[in-house]
Amino acid sequence: MNINLKEMRKKSMFTQRKVADLANISISYYAMLETKKRTPSVKLAQKLGEILQFPWEELFNTTNDIKNKRISKNLSIDDICILTKIDKNRYIAVENGLETPTKDELNLLKTILNF
Repeated sequence: MNINLKEMRKKSMFTQRKVADLANISISYYAMLETKKRTPSVKLAQKLGEILQFPWEELFNTTNDIKNKRISKNLSIDDICILTKIDKNRYIAVENGLETPTKDELNLLKTILNF
């Protein structure tokens, strides 16, 4: 996620409880969203975008995160493809935002790149 929910919430001067209540979710689930331990559904992302006034699609824009993490860990595209078994052309398309990673691919990348 490129959007930092905690920063957006603080900018709006809301507590976690207030955002959770407005979004009709538990405070513990909202806290997991803020720490990126969970990814919201599209419907919830839309609601959070409305509450905190940001483009909800940004919650799913992970391509910059993937590329930046890969580079910061000094991993090449080939390294990532070997570790994840993702086809090189597909990985390049995902990293450049031309294709969306599957849930399994995203989980692998999150594990390897620690995000």
